[in-house]
Amino acid sequence: MARPGISKLRLPPKKYRPDLRTRRRDGLIKFETLDDARREDELRIERLRRIADQFPDIIDAQAARKLAIRLRRATEFDERGNTPASSIYMREQRIRTVGWLWSLYANPANAPVTTAHILPTKWIIHPQELMGTDPRKLLAQLRANLIRMGATEADGFLFAGLHGEFNPNDERFHLHVHCLISKGMIAVVERLRKLENRRLKKIANSKIRRSPVLIRRKKLRNLPEPISYCFQSYWPKKAYDDPDTGNWKRGEKHRIPEPYHSLFLLWVDQWRVEDLTLLMKLSVKAGKLEISH
Repeated sequence: MARPGISKLRLPPKKYRPDLRTRRRDGLIKFETLDDARREDELRIERLRRIADQFPDIIDAQAARKLAIRLRRATEFDERGNTPASSIYMREQRIRTVGWLWSLYANPANAPVTTAHILPTKWIIHPQELMGTDPRKLLAQLRANLIRMGATEADGFLFAGLHGEFNPNDERFHLHVHCLISKGMIAVVERLRKLENRRLKKIANSKIRRSPVLIRRKKLRNLPEPISYCFQSYWPKKAYDDPDTGNWKRGEKHRIPEPYHSLFLLWVDQWRVEDLTLLMKLSVKAGKLEISH
C-alpha cells in the first residue's frame, strides 16, 4: 500500500497558515488570496481556449480545451478540477505544505534550517521536449545524486519543489528545485554544489550563467515567504543575460508568452503534486508532515 503523499496533508495549525500569518515587520501577508487564484484560473481558461487552434505544432488543441473545462471546474470547487495546472487547487496545496514546513522550521530541534536552489546542468528543456519530460525521473536523479553525496547517513531533512522558468534568451525551460534543508542535509547539498560546479565547467558553451547550486547562508527573514518559495505554482519568464552587454544579470519576472505558458499548463496537468516534489527523511503521517528516520 502506497504511503500518503503531500496532497493528503491537512491544514496546519493556524499560527503556521501562510495565508493567515506573517512574520514580516510590515505585517503584510504576501501569500496569494483566493480571489487572486480565481482570477489567474480565469485568465488561464481564456488563453487556453484562444490559443487552442493557433499553434498546432506546439499545442494539442483537444487537450487545451479539456484543460480549460477542468479549470472551470476548479473555479467551482469541483474535485474534478483538482490539477496542478489550477491556481486555486495549488493555493490549497501550498497552504498545507508550506504551513507544515514552517512548523518544522520553527522547531528548535531541527536547527539549523535554510533554503537552497538547485539547477542541475541537464535540466534545460526545449519546448518541443517538455511534454515528454517526466518530473519523477528528474527528481529520482536528484535523489540519487544526493544519496551519493551522503544523504542516507546525514541527519536533518530535505524538501524540494520542482519549479521552472522560461528564458527568452535561449527559448528554453530552465527547470530547477527550491529546497528547505536542515542539519546534515546542508552539508550534503554543499557537496552537490561542488559536484555540479565541476560538471558545468566541462560543458562547452553552457547557457547557464549562474552557479548550479545556491545555499542561503543568512538567517531566513520575512517568514513564511522564503519557505513558500520552495513550493510554487507559477512559472515566470525570466532572462539572465543583459541584452546590451551580454553580462550576467538577473532579469525581472514576467508572464511566460503564449503558446509556451499554455504548454507548461498542459505539461503540469499530467502530474500530481507528489510527482513535483522530493521528500527526504520526511513523510506524511495522520495528515501531518513529520521527520522520518
